Formats: sequence, C-alpha cells, structure tokens
Amino acid sequence: VVESFELIFPSSRIIWFVFFITIYTIVFFCNDFGADGSICCCCCCWLGEKQIDARTKAMNKYAFKKQSADAVSKTNKPASKLTVSELRSVCSFKKRKGDKAIPTSKNGLLERFRETSERCDQPIEEYLRDAGF
Repeated sequence: VVESFELIFPSSRIIWFVFFITIYTIVFFCNDFGADGSICCCCCCWLGEKQIDARTKAMNKYAFKKQSADAVSKTNKPASKLTVSELRSVCSFKKRKGDKAIPTSKNGLLERFRETSERCDQPIEEYLRDAGF
C-alpha cells in the first residue's frame, strides 16, 4: 500500500521536508511569540523592527529639536540678535502639523519666531501622533 501511495504521490517526501524546514525556521530563527501564544512569521518581525526603528528615529529627532531650541532659549538674546540657524531651530521645534513651511529668510524667520515663541512645547506624544506613530 505504501509503495502504491508513493507511485501516485511521489513528491510527498518533498512536501513533508519543506513543511518541517518551514516549522524549524519559524521556531528557531524567529523566536517571536505573540501575546496569544501564536508564532510570528519572520517577515512580521522584520516589519515590526522597521516600525520600531522609524519610531525611535522620530523620537531622537524630537529630542534633538528640543535640545537645540532649549539651547537657544538659554542664551537670553533678543530675537533681533539671533542668527538664522538659531531662529530656524526654535521655529522648527515650535512648528505644528498645520503650519506653513519654515521660512528661509531671516525676516521671515523673525516673523515666525515672534508668532510661535510663546507657544507651549509640543508633547512628544502629540509629535509622534502627527508623525504617524
């Protein structure tokens, strides 16, 4: 009976081999189990890592912008004495999702600085939500 089965389905050994290799790969190389006990496929782990990396990058960007803006505010210079890069760093940190693009000229940056300098700092949760996380 077994020989007649192998004559009818000669590739059954190959199918079982591929099945066991797939299970072995998922269990030993993925090592990521969901909260419900399900095994996560390797491509999901990879996509999850990419999303975590993008979120971490956004958090680092926020921290850098905040640090730059705080450094400018600690100088206690009047707005007219600030350089273009200092104005740009403050305006970049105070920018919100619906605002227009940051101006490039010093006069435009001064105007935007005066409009947004009294604005409260945007919380990181709101920044991440606006960035799509």
